[in-house]
Amino acid sequence: MSGEDMAQNIPLSEMIESLRQELAVAVEAGKGQALKFDVGKVELQLEVAMTRKTSGGGGLKFWVVTAEGQREVDKMTKHTFKLTLTPKLTSGGAVEISDELHGPPQFG
Repeated sequence: MSGEDMAQNIPLSEMIESLRQELAVAVEAGKGQALKFDVGKVELQLEVAMTRKTSGGGGLKFWVVTAEGQREVDKMTKHTFKLTLTPKLTSGGAVEISDELHGPPQFG
């Protein structure tokens, strides 16, 4: 996978960090709101490609495949796997996200 192709795909660690940041933003935005949502397990189904680093100690790198990088990755072996994450606060408590409630909830 060339440098240009790698730029079109997302390192797995970067994708997980982005998810962490988005959840943190949602938690902060939901503070003090009347309606709360518990965040349970987060399941991600990903298509990943692996590259092997041959210099500087070697190692494997996992890339989340994007639509732009799909063509080059099709020439390589790609894997689909499910990653399950359970968000927790540093205090050990459950993660809660809330939404604004403008009047009573409407059902049916």
